Amino acid sequence: LGLPIKYSETLLGKTQEHYVQEKLISMGYQVNKMPQNFPYDLLVNGTVKIDVKASRLYRGENGNFYTFHLEKPYSTCDIYVLRLLNNSSDCLADLVIPSAHVPTNKQISVGEKSSKYYKYNEKWEYIQQYSSFFRSVC
Repeated sequence: LGLPIKYSETLLGKTQEHYVQEKLISMGYQVNKMPQNFPYDLLVNGTVKIDVKASRLYRGENGNFYTFHLEKPYSTCDIYVLRLLNNSSDCLADLVIPSAHVPTNKQISVGEKSSKYYKYNEKWEYIQQYSSFFRSVC
């Protein structure tokens, strides 16, 4: 019908998934976008499952942080891409984290100034490592 889509968290998430998809394509990967409500968002090179999450800074009494709701207590993806956004939805950092390095709970919090997760900033090479591994066992 050509009607504009009302802003929502789902629209924000879909927009961030698209950015990550385009970034991966520009890096030479084959990327498939998965349907809505699939357990992960992107399938890379036919094997690597990626879940994209985005968060703006939450300002709290005990410090500021980004928070990501994982929805499930156990990962259904190989890699999380956590996008830290400013209020204009510009990406400040992409944390590329193997799901095996994420605790089994439904939430990840990343401090504004420091976090154990900052060591995963721009670690896109993990995707190639996973893809190579999957190819080697097929």
